[in-house]
Amino acid sequence: AADLERRLQQAMDKLSGEGKAREAAQDALQGQIALREAAEQRAEDEATGRKQAQKDLETEADGRLAAQQEAQQQAEARYRAEQNTAEQAAKRTAAENAVQELKVKLTV
Repeated sequence: AADLERRLQQAMDKLSGEGKAREAAQDALQGQIALREAAEQRAEDEATGRKQAQKDLETEADGRLAAQQEAQQQAEARYRAEQNTAEQAAKRTAAENAVQELKVKLTV
């Protein structure tokens, strides 16, 4: 009877040890899964960060391009205004000269 009890206890200890080993393996597997999920999340976060940085750079470049185009349009408008002013001044001078010539002819 004592031998049977000893064998029964050994069998129970063996089963208990196998259960503990199974639990340890399961814990290790869950740890590996958690590490993989964390690495995937970190990679996804980094990719999202890179995408956002790229969007920010594109937005900044678009803003610079728009500002450059606006500055160019303003410069062209100033140039046209200066050209118009110069043309008007030339026309005014020509008209004033014509008036002077008429005055001279009328006084002669």
